[in-house]
Amino acid sequence: LRYRWVLLGIVVALWLAALKIEPLRHYPESWTLSTGVFWDDLVEWLNVNYFDSFEAVKTAILLKFMIPVKRFLLAQPWPFVLFCVMAAALSIAGLRRAVIAGVFVLTIVFTGLWQPAIVSVYLTGVSVLLAVAMGVPIGIASGTRPRLWKFVEVMIDTLQTLPSFVYLIPVVMLFRVGDFTAMFAIILYALAPAIRYTALGIREVDPGVIEAATAMGATRMQIMLRIRLPLALPSILLGINQTIMLALSMLVITALVGTRDLGRRPRPDGWHRRRHDRHDRRSIDDGFGGSHEEEVGSWVSRAPQLLSPGFPAGTDRLIRSRLRAALPTRISASSTRATAISSGSAMTFRCTASCGQMNWRQISRRMRLG
Repeated sequence: LRYRWVLLGIVVALWLAALKIEPLRHYPESWTLSTGVFWDDLVEWLNVNYFDSFEAVKTAILLKFMIPVKRFLLAQPWPFVLFCVMAAALSIAGLRRAVIAGVFVLTIVFTGLWQPAIVSVYLTGVSVLLAVAMGVPIGIASGTRPRLWKFVEVMIDTLQTLPSFVYLIPVVMLFRVGDFTAMFAIILYALAPAIRYTALGIREVDPGVIEAATAMGATRMQIMLRIRLPLALPSILLGINQTIMLALSMLVITALVGTRDLGRRPRPDGWHRRRHDRHDRRSIDDGFGGSHEEEVGSWVSRAPQLLSPGFPAGTDRLIRSRLRAALPTRISASSTRATAISSGSAMTFRCTASCGQMNWRQISRRMRLG
């Protein structure tokens, strides 16, 4: 209670002092601190000293990776893409969703926005592919290392709290406008879910399952590939799904740096010149750009489900039950033999405390799905 009165007295004293002392009432502008000069000097120094290196990296990625993918996608005829989209939707969600996906694709074709839509798929696919290629390994590594996760968590929390336009500023300063700049900004914006969901799925694996696999003599790599990753796969796929959705949301903003995708269609520039023309078909098509962006996202975001055709709902419980059935349930501490009861029949395993001579390949075959 005494400390409360002391704190209250300090607050009142500061309030009264602010009435008489101007710096306590209004913070002087001359005392303010800013890091703007530092960042301006840093960007200028990077451009002066490493301009050729940045251009070499940018040109190599464009010529060896991005442009070939773009040309390949643009070269595909729309009936072939329509068939692939409907086949994918049919395998994921059935006939009804396949028909809906086909209608979406035909709507894009009939409104004359096929090429911008393919460019949107190209930028989204390339960005998500690189974001997942970086995010999933980081999530796996940080999911098993608490100290590393503390550092990674600070970084991705910082990325997720920045406004969307902030990602364009440093990239444009270093690489100027274009598809590479858009891809770089999309990767930074969409990287966090791939890391966070992967690390979450790895950490949520039942410790009892890991302990049992270790007792059977499984190595760290075997535990990671055959236990952790299968159990964490639903969470990883959810992270990929969110990465795709964030990439699509950022794609609209990257239209400001010169991309030629659907993000340029719903822009308001030039509307004042056409607002009185009710018969201008182009203005109507521009309005369809935003809806087509949503259509592309609706069927692209479901693509990660194709990666797990053999892991239906309840996979977690199924793997645990099969592993539990393959494990010894009664182990004597003074004996080198263990008796396991599985499906009403007794099985004998030979185990040692040093290296665990249980045959891990036989156990993994018993756990295998299908």
